[in-house]
Amino acid sequence: FLVYSFSELEKYLPRELQSAAFKVSREGLGNKETVQRLNRFQVSDPHPERLDLTVFVGGPVWALEWCPLPDGATAHQYLALACHQGMDQQHVFNQMYAGAGLVQLWDMGGLDYRSRPEAGPASLVYGLGQEKGFVWQLKWCPAGAWEPPNTSRKAPFLQRLGLLAVAVSTGVVSIYSLPHPQALCSPCHPDTPGPYAIKVLTLKLGASKAPHHDKSGQVLSMDWLPEKPHNIMAIGFYDGTVGLWDLSSCSSLLRVCDPSNGLTLLPYRCFVAHDNAVRALCFCPASSQVMATGGNDRMVKLWDLKRLYQPINVQKRNLTTEVCWPLASPGTFHSQEISYASRGLTGAYYNDLGYRNARSVFITPRTGTVWSLSFSDWCNSLVTGDGLGEVIFALLPDFNCTNPSLRRTVERRFVRRFALSFSQSPEERPAEGPSTQTYREAVENYYLHFSDSNLQSFKNYKRRAPWKRMKQTEVKTDLDLDRMPLAALHKVRFNPNMSCHAWVASVGQAGLLRVHCLHNMSGSHINTQLSALPTEPGGQEEEEQ
Repeated sequence: FLVYSFSELEKYLPRELQSAAFKVSREGLGNKETVQRLNRFQVSDPHPERLDLTVFVGGPVWALEWCPLPDGATAHQYLALACHQGMDQQHVFNQMYAGAGLVQLWDMGGLDYRSRPEAGPASLVYGLGQEKGFVWQLKWCPAGAWEPPNTSRKAPFLQRLGLLAVAVSTGVVSIYSLPHPQALCSPCHPDTPGPYAIKVLTLKLGASKAPHHDKSGQVLSMDWLPEKPHNIMAIGFYDGTVGLWDLSSCSSLLRVCDPSNGLTLLPYRCFVAHDNAVRALCFCPASSQVMATGGNDRMVKLWDLKRLYQPINVQKRNLTTEVCWPLASPGTFHSQEISYASRGLTGAYYNDLGYRNARSVFITPRTGTVWSLSFSDWCNSLVTGDGLGEVIFALLPDFNCTNPSLRRTVERRFVRRFALSFSQSPEERPAEGPSTQTYREAVENYYLHFSDSNLQSFKNYKRRAPWKRMKQTEVKTDLDLDRMPLAALHKVRFNPNMSCHAWVASVGQAGLLRVHCLHNMSGSHINTQLSALPTEPGGQEEEEQ
């Protein structure tokens, strides 16, 4: 891991120097916002009342994750993301792509739940340049990898922020031990170009590759084991193979030292989960031997890792884009593409995996593709981001106690949905809008309009404009597939940390990262739990993994 100058990093940076024109209107505020643009890596000032902010990261984003912190840690919140270098880059799953790319680490400031967030804007603290292709997925180690910034380390080792797994288009996953940003500029490690002892572990399918392919294709999904010691990683490939890696393995048959790529780890188990690409997978948070997968064969499967000859449960659905498994739920949440789906029957849904033999429940029916979803165990809530540019917040019931035999959908779900942010085409579009198929044509003819809901209160939400707009886009919106999807949102994420659980980040095709605070999801029970936590974790020094 080397520190480069800005001129040397130019080949890793996204090429777009200025964002598309956009404006932000906020519900309940009479002031009118003007159309504006942001330069590359520029951050808008946080709104003094709503606290939302906008960042232009330089390109379309398909990978976004918050850095997990221990409960009670009074530290800054960090976001890791990766974007394409060009706005019009297109990739297919059945090919491999190499090239330079950049993983960006953003310091979002002290988003502490117990106090008002800092007024200073976010900042790009450093980037991780790599030449293994563009990034499809990012995953932080769930716990145990963060060290307090004041941890004593012998040179040349640095205080560790976390372990980040990066899945790239060359079919490998690299795990980086990322340091705290202030450690790179500390007196013990002056800010000068030079090597630092940051270990990199590369995961390959290796000898367990499919017999009809030289390689198993791109990595499209992955997940860390949510249970301690988080030493197992599952990775899904284009050819339908799922591999399991033991990161703590000392076997000489699995650990291979390659002079060019460093330490390479091979899987200890592989199995064919689907007939086509494994688009999504996740471990059960209550059992390290249970996993759910979703593939391009339109199947959603439940696996017992001790008996891989046959899945436990198989259900045929539409194309799955993402899946998550809540901590206290007998089922999973899935998001879907509009391919093979009837009108009005796509979106995000809850899928019972056979524990109560309940039917699938639609949470957010949508007209367009739902590219991403994120669940918060602190709020028992779900957020989704779709191809129309709308972020939908759904406050969910306890599915363990809901009677599935009720006929009326509203009585069975008790789901309260609310639109957070909506991106749309300009109000000043021509009478006969051109078919903009490139980014340059789109930004010349359109601008983005972000219409933010008032997140400080959900009072009379069904009578407010965001709710009515959301209901109209469920089944009545016409999709223009010939136009550049400038407003599409590819990733949305809840902050997983307890002290900042009310913060949501969303980003997509335009490269405009937006961060919102769900003020109304701050309850007294959370304050009681936070007051019982220490202000700093019992930071014990951990060894490099």
